[in-house]
Amino acid sequence: LPEAPIPDIFALPMEQVLPLLFEDLSAALSLLPGSMDQSFIEAQLRERATLAHLAWNPHFHDPKLPRRLARVKAPALLVWGEKDRFTPVAHGKAWERLLRGARLVVIPGCGHVPPVERVDDFCTAVIPFLKG
Repeated sequence: LPEAPIPDIFALPMEQVLPLLFEDLSAALSLLPGSMDQSFIEAQLRERATLAHLAWNPHFHDPKLPRRLARVKAPALLVWGEKDRFTPVAHGKAWERLLRGARLVVIPGCGHVPPVERVDDFCTAVIPFLKG
């Protein structure tokens, strides 16, 4: 969405990427191992290279997505963090319009990773949807 651009995380150092993903940085830190040894750093670099391969060009964008979403007939629940600075809520609202019968749940005070940052709120939204 032109009005809600996705930042180029490949051009930013990691200390600038984490605040885009997490409103509460302690949630991000909880994902890190006790010590960041060479194998951990190598794994992070491999994951970042894979993400770049999949999402660099076009930058986190599939021009066919609106057309594809309009064809989905399955129920959909979109769970979004209100404070997501990587993929702003405007994207969730657009997806909700494009997916017939989709429902968007916005979790207040949460960034890009609700299952990590707000586990209880995420489960409160997802479990009834899965049971339904």
